[in-house]
Amino acid sequence: MRILTVFMMMVAVSAFGDVWLEGAEDTYVDEREPGDNFGGGLYLCSGFVGEDWDSQRIIYIRFDVEQWMFDEYHYAELHLACIENRLTNPYEVYVVGQQWDEGTVTWQNRPEYYPGPIAETEAPYHPDMEWPPEWVVFDVSGALTYWEYGGNRGVAVVQDGADLGTFISSDFGGGYVPKLHFYDDTGMNPKGVEGASLGRIKAIYANGL
Repeated sequence: MRILTVFMMMVAVSAFGDVWLEGAEDTYVDEREPGDNFGGGLYLCSGFVGEDWDSQRIIYIRFDVEQWMFDEYHYAELHLACIENRLTNPYEVYVVGQQWDEGTVTWQNRPEYYPGPIAETEAPYHPDMEWPPEWVVFDVSGALTYWEYGGNRGVAVVQDGADLGTFISSDFGGGYVPKLHFYDDTGMNPKGVEGASLGRIKAIYANGL
C-alpha cells in the first residue's frame, strides 16, 4: 500500500540553495495489460515488449513541488536510476496534461501528455538487473512554467525505440529512488523554455490537449 500520504518527501538543501526532492508518486502503464495498475511496484518500465515489440509501456512520475517558489528555482533535473537497459535508445520526457492517480491509473485511463518532448536522453547499456543501477539525468526545466501556470500533473517518460528499460521506483526505497533536483543559474534561459513565450504556455493550458 502506498505510504506517500504520510509525506515521505525528503528534502536536502545545499549551501548554494539547491533542492532535492524524493518521495515521488510514480508508476507505469502497459499496453499489453491495459486494465492492470502497477502503482506500488518496485520498478518503472518504459519502452516496448512483445514478440514484435508492439506493446508499449510508459512511466508516469510526479513530485510534490507546489510549496517551492518557482521564481527562485528556474531549472530542474529528473534523476532516474536505470537497472536494466539493453539498447541505447533515447528516452523522451513529456509534460502530462491530465490528472492521474498512482493507485488507479492503467493503460485504458492513462493521462495524455502535451506534444513535443521537453527532454531527451540516452540511457547507458546496463546488463539485466545488475546492481548497482546507473543514473540517467533529464533536464526538465521546461516543465516548470507549465507546472506554475497550469498545475503540476507530472511527466511521462517514453522510450523512442524497440526495447524496454527498467528503473528504480520510489517504493523500492533507499538511495536510488527517483529524484527531482531544483537549482538556479542566472546565466541560463529562465525556466528552461526555449523559444516559447509565457503567453504561449498559458494558451496551451487554456485550450487543453
